Amino acid sequence: MEVSYFEKEVIFQQKVKLTGKSPQVVKGTIEYMVCNDKQCLPPDEIPFSVSIK
Repeated sequence: MEVSYFEKEVIFQQKVKLTGKSPQVVKGTIEYMVCNDKQCLPPDEIPFSVSIK
């Protein structure tokens, strides 16, 4: 299986288009998994929200 991996640090970006002029909240989840050369821990999912004025 081909698997992408990132060492030390990575930045993911996503553009969003807001409608209306009132403050908005962008919500989502981040799913990640960590591995070494012998094993991988089960994936974990963390919710997040970002307020945009």
